[in-house]
Amino acid sequence: MVVNESNCTLIISVLVAEAECYSQDFHRDDISLYDTMVAIRNRLQGDEKVWNPVDGTEDLTSRPVDKGRIRRFGDKLDSALSKLEVLHDHKCTEEQAIQAWHWVFQHTFWSTDDAVESMDEYGKRLGEAARKESVFVAPTGRISTEEPEGSYKKSPQQRSYGGE
Repeated sequence: MVVNESNCTLIISVLVAEAECYSQDFHRDDISLYDTMVAIRNRLQGDEKVWNPVDGTEDLTSRPVDKGRIRRFGDKLDSALSKLEVLHDHKCTEEQAIQAWHWVFQHTFWSTDDAVESMDEYGKRLGEAARKESVFVAPTGRISTEEPEGSYKKSPQQRSYGGE
C-alpha cells in the first residue's frame, strides 16, 4: 500500500469505524461525537497501532512519521476533551458549549458573534438560492449562493417536491 498524506484521514476513519470506538447517541449528536472522541483517545492510550481493516496483517502506523502523527493526534484529543469538560457541568450555558466546540473546530459555525448568520437563516437563504438555480460549489466543497470568482461549478437543477 502506498502511504501518503491522506493516510491520517484513513487512520482516523478506521478508528471511528472500529466497533469499540464509535459511540452512538440517538438523541444528541454532540454527545455521540464527544463519546467517540473519548473512545478513540482511550483506544490510542491502550494501543497506538492501527490495523488495516481489510488486511489485518498490515499496520497502518508502522512508519515513524505515522507514529508521531498518532501521538500528536492523541495529544490534540486530550486538549479538546479537556476544553469540552464544560459540557458536563449542569450549569453549562448554550454559549459556553458553543465556545467550547468553537475552540475544538475553529470554525465560524460555532461562533457566538451575532454578526454570523444563524443556521436557520443560512438554510432559508440556501433553499431560496436553490429554487432560483443560483447555488455554486467550489472544488473544496464550499457552497455559495452568490456567483463567485474562480473555479466554482453551478449546482445541477434541483427538483422540489411538496409545498413551499
